[in-house]
Amino acid sequence: MIELLVVIAIIGILASVILTSLSSARSKARDTKRVAQLREVQKALEMYYTDNGVYPVRDSQGGCSAAVWNTPLAPLVSGGYISGIPRDPIDSQVDSNLCYNYMSDISTSTYRCNGIARHLYMYAIMFSLENPDPKYGFMVASNTPAPGFGYCITGALK
Repeated sequence: MIELLVVIAIIGILASVILTSLSSARSKARDTKRVAQLREVQKALEMYYTDNGVYPVRDSQGGCSAAVWNTPLAPLVSGGYISGIPRDPIDSQVDSNLCYNYMSDISTSTYRCNGIARHLYMYAIMFSLENPDPKYGFMVASNTPAPGFGYCITGALK
């Protein structure tokens, strides 16, 4: 009987370790998907710029809402540059910090992407990751992490 209890305890410990590892792998996979989706949007923005000479305009700041993300990028879909506007794998319905944001034509901004004031870029795509990753231009305001969005993918400097 004692041997059976020991075996059950060992199986329980192994199961908990495996489930923890699986959860971590899932969040890393979602982060990889986020970055891949946003790189596709970046490519579509560059193709749009090549054809039109401007980037889609969005000059208001905002948070996590479909209008903030979908409205300015709608010309990318209607122009055939991208098949659809991506959404965060978890989306804002679960966590209000996990969504995407696009900004262009910003006259001033206290936030910095890659250490440069965000308004000096042609555009910025802001997003959050579940796991910290310094490869994706950390975004800060006054040397503190930006609320909601922690990372940026940027267009060329103006």
